[in-house]
Amino acid sequence: MEHILLCALYAALLCQPAGEAAAAPEDTGVPATAPAVPDNLTGRGLLDLPDPFPLAVLHLQLPVNTLEVLEEGQGRIEPHFNWANNYGLEDEFTIDAETYRYELGGWYALRSDFYLGAALPLLARDGGVLDSVVDGFHDAFGLTDGRRSLRPRNGYEIAIQDEDGGVHRLDRGAGLGDLVLKLHWNVHPGDRWFPAVAIEGLSSLPTSTAGFGSSGADFGMTVSFSKTFLRDLHLYAVLGSTYLTDTRTEGIRYEKHGFQYTLGIEWSVIRSFSLVFQAAGFSPLLRSPSPLNRSRSYVAFGLKWEFLKGMALELSAIENLVPPFESSADIALSTGFSFTL
Repeated sequence: MEHILLCALYAALLCQPAGEAAAAPEDTGVPATAPAVPDNLTGRGLLDLPDPFPLAVLHLQLPVNTLEVLEEGQGRIEPHFNWANNYGLEDEFTIDAETYRYELGGWYALRSDFYLGAALPLLARDGGVLDSVVDGFHDAFGLTDGRRSLRPRNGYEIAIQDEDGGVHRLDRGAGLGDLVLKLHWNVHPGDRWFPAVAIEGLSSLPTSTAGFGSSGADFGMTVSFSKTFLRDLHLYAVLGSTYLTDTRTEGIRYEKHGFQYTLGIEWSVIRSFSLVFQAAGFSPLLRSPSPLNRSRSYVAFGLKWEFLKGMALELSAIENLVPPFESSADIALSTGFSFTL
């Protein structure tokens, strides 16, 4: 008898008129399961490596890991440390220094696709201790020393000669950089055929310590693309541009417009651990002298590890493998954290 009743009930459901709506499920007070994150936003993103060259850090630095994923009302804190060795020796300039950059930044999600952010860098420059490491690397691979033997080991000097013959120097020391305000918009989450797309707008305010930033506001924008392949491989491309309202900083003349690109691949080895490789190129930084007025490029590699839920560690290294070497940092080491609140 029970089987006959069940069959009759099933037949009645199948024969329900199309215009009649099925009864709504009872509200149990348990929230529905949140929709899954789109496949193209499941990667951990690029290594957050700004150009560490000592003349580049005085102006707005565009971020490259701009495919953030936050829920409405969430926040994220991102401390980051960068340590770079720089050397260039020509008749018109001397750049022999190590630079240090500590930046404390953060985001707050007004919506799941629109965030507000800010960052404040602390900059320092001195003679450092990495010269012997760089010399050892050059010797091991039979590379030229780049005229490093003409300067004292771990010495310090940054001096640039302008077109009029005047020499402008950056003294060693530490100071605050310019405060950066940011807006982030996840334009498209991506799907099976199209990449995820994000836009970020930035502005740096002239709030720095004398000698460690610009006297005018800088503006910038990046457009980022991400596409996942074979579930564990994530490809990235980031295009960015900057505009300087004051092109003369510490007597040094900068290009008013700047452009950069970053291409990268991330391999998600396991759910919580990724390896990242990326290449970046930058348009000329200064108007003169040569080769400081030429484009520069870097390659970088590193790892990202979510050691606890909502807490991630990033370790990376950057190297300039393509000349001219005088207009870019020789090597830089970086570490970063992120804490999702």
